[in-house]
Amino acid sequence: ASFDFNPAAADDDDAPTADARALDGDGDRDDAARARDADADADADTTRDAKRAKVELAAGGGARESVGAAPAPVAAVANALAGASGGTVVVHGVPQSWSEREFGAFLESLGATRASYRKKARWPYGFVTFGALADRIAGEALLHGVSVQGRVLKVSEAKPRGGGKTGADGVDVSGMSAAEAVVAKANANALRDIRDVICPLWNVKYGEQLARKKEIVAENLRAITRAVRNASQKARKQGRRFDVEWLRSALDNDKLACPLEGIVRSPVLDGYRNKSEFTIGPSAANEPTVGFNVGLFREGVTAVAAPVGCRNISSTAKFLAAAAETHLRALAAQGNGLPVYDKRDATGFWRLFIVREGGMAPESEHGWKYWLRPGVGPPKPEVGNDGKPIEANDKDVTPFEYPDEEASLPAPTTKDAHSEVMVMLQVRKEGYDDETIRGACRGMLDALEAAAATASPPINLKVCVVQFYDGLSNAAPDDAEIRNLKTDAPSEKKYGCHSREHVRVAIFPLRDGVFPGQHRRRRSALSSSGRMGKSKWKEFAFRRVLWYGNDWFDAREGCRKGCRRRHRRRVD
Repeated sequence: ASFDFNPAAADDDDAPTADARALDGDGDRDDAARARDADADADADTTRDAKRAKVELAAGGGARESVGAAPAPVAAVANALAGASGGTVVVHGVPQSWSEREFGAFLESLGATRASYRKKARWPYGFVTFGALADRIAGEALLHGVSVQGRVLKVSEAKPRGGGKTGADGVDVSGMSAAEAVVAKANANALRDIRDVICPLWNVKYGEQLARKKEIVAENLRAITRAVRNASQKARKQGRRFDVEWLRSALDNDKLACPLEGIVRSPVLDGYRNKSEFTIGPSAANEPTVGFNVGLFREGVTAVAAPVGCRNISSTAKFLAAAAETHLRALAAQGNGLPVYDKRDATGFWRLFIVREGGMAPESEHGWKYWLRPGVGPPKPEVGNDGKPIEANDKDVTPFEYPDEEASLPAPTTKDAHSEVMVMLQVRKEGYDDETIRGACRGMLDALEAAAATASPPINLKVCVVQFYDGLSNAAPDDAEIRNLKTDAPSEKKYGCHSREHVRVAIFPLRDGVFPGQHRRRRSALSSSGRMGKSKWKEFAFRRVLWYGNDWFDAREGCRKGCRRRHRRRVD
């Protein structure tokens, strides 16, 4: 089952409480439905005290009565890493008529401590995300075996959305209790190689990567052809005319909806990202770290790992991230620093570290067609009359070799004083006074400026700002407060949303500025009425097409028929 995580559910003002566990508050429900809900509450009440007693007995280290495949003692959490989290479980057997509010009220009535939950009408199951491992093991013990409306609840681990892999894949849990297996998988997730998360094809040669990516595009084109063909056949059966001119040629061309020439490879293979957004949080060993999350929170992962070995991250971004991490760890060792943000309990000060670089694009004398590659992969096996692949003799098969595509232009890097760099910190303001915040931010600024001066070549750290945000996720709203770290003054606004503090960007022949906060906003510079004159729009299209870094937009498509919302169309 796929899990659609909603982090805001836990902090919803209308979230159910223990007073709502009657589950029959809707006035328009019939008596039969209310009777069924009352029976469900009665069934839950009969098992609740026994379940809690078992959990308390398990926590005390004594023997406990097992209920089906319920977890083992909570004492197994003692072997968990500091960065391991509870993760998400699926609760099977939940009444389909329950809404998310009713499911949350049921969890509240059992006393299950959780970070969030998810349930839709007609789902015979629900998802529960736990922040801490102890909460998960105790919660599974409370839920497993409870009888609701004649059905016994069962709890299992939620699978990754889309069938992806996690760090726990391949962990041998034979001979372990259920609780020990949960802890072992959580530890494996916390110790996951960051390269498997950020660049999952890092150990695949670039020639093979191009072939795989071309096949992904080809399969999507085939899906379009199949959908149109099925719709055409259905229309003909209903006596309606449904002719598609390109359909016959597509069926003769491997079902591709349009010709696929290949993949345009990247001229640069290392350090090509000019914006890096690092998370600040605890590592698997509970040390302050500036890097990336090694997994998703719903998979039981909150640990952060440094971007070691990530080829897509520039050397400048890695250098500044390492300087910030060294500063935070030094303060933590002295016992003087503010804590990093922990998603499990939504506490801490330091949250995000963003590095944006300008003027780095390498020059090339070749056009894009020079980098076009056919993306040819191994030949497909021959198919017999029965439609099954014919097994070839291994001795007669020549091993397929992908073309060598490791050649690269020089990695983008800060070359001179004109290569400007912007750093933005995101911190949590709640619970800290202004003097403490100013002192912490000033210390971070001093550490970054000292590191930038010692870099070779020196890093032109032009803009340093801090953003204040107390929400659950790092996606701050447009009106979040931004202040200049050097002057402690509010960041001045330009065009109604962007700051005057910016770094210059030079990509190909076009030049423009990049502003703090642009990693979350994508709005054009409109007038107060929301419209833009023809001459003004033409100037905007030419000068502002690169406002958002590597996201290319066709600025000429838009502002038609009085459109006021989306004024540019993204071109991939």
